Amino acid sequence: MTSLSDDEFYSSRRQHEFEDRMDRAFDPQTCHSLSDSGEISWGGDGGKDAILAAIDALANDEDIPDLHPGPRFTDEELEAIRADHPATPIVHGYTPRYDRQFKKRAPLEQELATLTPEEPRYHEVMAELAEVNRRIKIELERSTDDTYRKRERIDEYKLTIGKDERNASRRDRPEANVMTPKEVMAAETPDEKVKRLRERKKETQALRRAKKKAAEDAK
Repeated sequence: MTSLSDDEFYSSRRQHEFEDRMDRAFDPQTCHSLSDSGEISWGGDGGKDAILAAIDALANDEDIPDLHPGPRFTDEELEAIRADHPATPIVHGYTPRYDRQFKKRAPLEQELATLTPEEPRYHEVMAELAEVNRRIKIELERSTDDTYRKRERIDEYKLTIGKDERNASRRDRPEANVMTPKEVMAAETPDEKVKRLRERKKETQALRRAKKKAAEDAK
């Protein structure tokens, strides 16, 4: 029989003592708590503070052995593990407008089947279901329009393959413009100022013509 050294003997003894204390403090068979173990009583001096102090002592005991030691890897081994198990890229999903509205209908129909017309919730569900059906019809009609289909593709790009790129560009963009409108106009070149005034004059004239036409049509 192989004899243990002094360090091994005391280490093994500390481990057994710790396991015995834990078994007596929290017995899984009888569900005894630490206060039922006989080591601590609620009565007398200390009471609850004594229990909390004992729990702290168990948690902070430096002699507690590492019962479940984890593997110790070097930096080279970690790199090799990462190379063999590359991270799975995040795939952003997108649900079209029509599908988003269509998914709302099934739970409402299921809830409606469990209600009677006498219940107040029945009429609320009926109203919500009518609104969802209205939105489904609208999105179905929009799906045939080239303008809305283009918007759908843009939204899908922003939320899927283009999401990471857009977020990265936002992080790397230069500092936002903090100039006031007055400072922006003061920084204009002569050509930019002439162009701005010309555009504003066109907008003013167009607005006047529109108001005049609306007044004539109202007569």
